[in-house]
Amino acid sequence: MKRTYTCLAALLLVIGLCLQAGSAHAQPAEIKSNDSANSSEAKANGKSKNKGAKKKKSTKRSHKVGPRLKKMLRGSGDEVIRVMIAAEVPATGFQEKPLPRESIVMTPRDMQRSNVERIERLVGPKTKALLRRIQRLDPEAKRIARHRISATLTRAQLRKVAKWKAVRRVEASRLAVPNLASARVAGHVDDVHDLMFFKGDGVRLAQVEVYGQVNGSHSFLDDSAITQGSSSACNGNNHATQVAGVMLSRHWDDRGFAPNAELFAAGRCGVTVGGNNDMQILVDETQTALNWGADAVNMSYGDNIRSGDLNGFDQAYDEFAMDYWRTLVTSAGNNGSTSCHGAPAGGWVTSPGKGYNIITVGAYDDTKSTHSMWNCSSWNGPNSTNSDRVKPEIVAPGVFIRTTTGTGNGFFKASGTSFATPQVTATAGLMIEANSTLTYWPEAIRAILVATARPVDGSDGTPPHADAKAGFGRLDSERAVVGALNPLWEGTWVGCGASWQVQRWVVAGQRVRVAASWFTDPDYSNYFDRPSEDISLEVRNAANNVMGTSDFDDNTVEVVDFVAPASGFHTFEVDVDACHTSTTGRYVSLAWWID
Repeated sequence: MKRTYTCLAALLLVIGLCLQAGSAHAQPAEIKSNDSANSSEAKANGKSKNKGAKKKKSTKRSHKVGPRLKKMLRGSGDEVIRVMIAAEVPATGFQEKPLPRESIVMTPRDMQRSNVERIERLVGPKTKALLRRIQRLDPEAKRIARHRISATLTRAQLRKVAKWKAVRRVEASRLAVPNLASARVAGHVDDVHDLMFFKGDGVRLAQVEVYGQVNGSHSFLDDSAITQGSSSACNGNNHATQVAGVMLSRHWDDRGFAPNAELFAAGRCGVTVGGNNDMQILVDETQTALNWGADAVNMSYGDNIRSGDLNGFDQAYDEFAMDYWRTLVTSAGNNGSTSCHGAPAGGWVTSPGKGYNIITVGAYDDTKSTHSMWNCSSWNGPNSTNSDRVKPEIVAPGVFIRTTTGTGNGFFKASGTSFATPQVTATAGLMIEANSTLTYWPEAIRAILVATARPVDGSDGTPPHADAKAGFGRLDSERAVVGALNPLWEGTWVGCGASWQVQRWVVAGQRVRVAASWFTDPDYSNYFDRPSEDISLEVRNAANNVMGTSDFDDNTVEVVDFVAPASGFHTFEVDVDACHTSTTGRYVSLAWWID
């Protein structure tokens, strides 16, 4: 009997040690948690109290029906309306992923597959049940992504469907339009190719286009490296081929940013809502590209509705970024001024570029001795509770970009954010080639791009305030790849009310730029007004003097820029000041660049 008790005690001891190790793994040593939930709450309340004097109190809005659809439902008659319906499903949260310094047992694609299967178990049953119910009204209704359904219903049916408890949101369809337009010198990408020898080998990029196929017969595009989507029916479309050329061209003078990468070309042909450039069809195409195994996805298109409000399409793409752990890059749009092809006033960034988890790219003009923002690059929005979202985050050359033509073997010069965007997407691919861990750390890719960005002449992009049109600065591919390779970044899970510190040596007189980046939870009930967490960034020198702080209320990127007055270890600290959901924290990445 005594021997039995001894064995039992030993077993309990082993179990206890395993649980302790698991707990230590879940919360790394460098993360400092507050002593209690009360201290976290007090910190968050104190912060909001200080900000309250200069912020207007927001009013809570209902987001059950999209604002455009609300207006359409007020009309008379019973015409059919194309919609995207989101099912009311359980929140999926985040699945644990390896930290940058951990050994990786599963491949990135195996981890992605595991995460997607987990989410399907959570959201699939309710989504399929709602789909069957909607198909009684529209037999052609189909599931297009995660928990979203595409359908065409009458006004009377929509009024009825909007009242169902199984429905989270109903959104009117939108047209996707090309954000039309290689800037190698400005982005310093030649040094990445010729000195660092990264050209995109082994990297999978994808592009999702309003129109379809890339001109694979072009002499300077490697057809064997391009997979044409089965639904891409438009042969030799100019826009798709021009976008592909910015990434993949193998011309000796007009070489693309990642000429050796593989490409999946997804898209549809058509010109009407309900046709193949219906925005929700392109949502489906994006999921096809991700399932193909894209490491980064380029979207040089945006919706045709000019507004500062987020919508279900922004939310769908934020879901993709979170569910697949992948980098999604989209163009800001070409509506910066009313002089730009009749664009409406406001300069609104187009969807899905208003999303929290998406990298949105604007365009600047590098054709002159002094570069400046292109007047047509969209810059305004999106709306948020405290009106301090920053979009675009980064800009790249977008004026007179020379790239491949849709027919023949020629080259063509065009302008637009469509051609700035693939420069950033391809650079993300080069960063992944340099450090494969970044495949499943898209938060870090954004942080590195922002930390290594350079100012646009005449812009005021010095944090804590980003420039109104240039965001956090212009792309520098060489610095971004160096930042990925060294690596000049870290990433971890930070709990609510906790802080995370990274220390680096800085020499007096050096300029330092630190960026923090994280994803918001798309399942968050107030998604359309503000992100699911409020996170701040503070930098202190060796004497514990504050060198700079960044504390946007509604943004998911924070940046501190300073010149060190003295040498010593500097502390970069991330604080999760408030969580507006039931989740326990967020994956956060820090990146830095020291000149």
